[in-house]
Amino acid sequence: MLLESVVSMAIVVALLGAVFSLLDPAQGTLAAQPQAAEMQQRARAAFVELHRDLLMAGSGKGPGSRTALAWLRAPVAPGRVDGSASGTRRSEEPGFTLFYAPPGPAGAHLAAGLPAGVREVEAALVPGSGCLRPPRCGVDGPGNALVFDRRGRSELVRVTRARGPTVTLRRHGAGGGNAFPAGASILSVAVRGYVLDRRRGQLRRHGGTAVTLPFVDGVVDLDVRYFGGPLPALTPASSVGDAIRRVAAPCLVAAAGGGRPAVPPPSIRELPAAELVDGPWCGGGVPFDVDLFRVRRVQVTIRLRVADDAWRGRSLLGSGPPRSSLRRGSVPDRTVRFDVAPRALGTW
Repeated sequence: MLLESVVSMAIVVALLGAVFSLLDPAQGTLAAQPQAAEMQQRARAAFVELHRDLLMAGSGKGPGSRTALAWLRAPVAPGRVDGSASGTRRSEEPGFTLFYAPPGPAGAHLAAGLPAGVREVEAALVPGSGCLRPPRCGVDGPGNALVFDRRGRSELVRVTRARGPTVTLRRHGAGGGNAFPAGASILSVAVRGYVLDRRRGQLRRHGGTAVTLPFVDGVVDLDVRYFGGPLPALTPASSVGDAIRRVAAPCLVAAAGGGRPAVPPPSIRELPAAELVDGPWCGGGVPFDVDLFRVRRVQVTIRLRVADDAWRGRSLLGSGPPRSSLRRGSVPDRTVRFDVAPRALGTW
């Protein structure tokens, strides 16, 4: 009788041990789900914001013009472009900068010429066609703006103060920039920059200033690739005659016209990073490579990890903690990859 009881208790203990051994992994998996859900939300927030901004890159039209702003300046550029004296920073940390005109403001014209060689200047504005908010027609500060003339020359500036019909403009980058005649257009634009801070594990963004703010935490890697074809088929005639209504950057006209023999356009291919930083350069105080006008599609890859490293597992790419250190229910890194073709680049 005693022996049977001992055997029975041993069997029950063994069964309970088996049951609890099955429940423990289930508890770990259940506890990991909030970590995975939170990481998924961060991935979604990054995708929504970057996709929206890239889709808008280069869009918008100046006063009395049919030309998309992508004809005047490359709408997407690698590196960081801001209002500092250097203007453009190309660091080891991956990132990109873009600009576009938000829908609504119609823009204005300069009442007097904008001189070269002056970093900060006050300018009086006159309303442009279709202006619904005179006298500045949406050119308000603090914020960024684009100044361009009938020849297609353009320059990014910072509106530091706005009062009545007068605005104070501070040029981006080094030097005093180009001179613009009276009647040149000025239009408020949004500048969006994203850069990966590996030390903090953050995707940070800026609005055309030297200050960056955290946007998404737990970002392990950011990779940006550019795909494009030939330069647009422009000739010098594209910038005369109907120039006020359809203008292009002089450097683009020169590079795309040039009297080169007609050849079948190559298919869209990836543009190596070296081709986008070797010149020739355009853009005055904040220069950019003319090859950036060739970009038609941008591919962004973001890899994120869980907020608590104790729950971090190995990603599909093989990164992350070694298997021996993983706890049950660990969450692998999440990789998000998407391609965006900015709408304005379909106007070529």
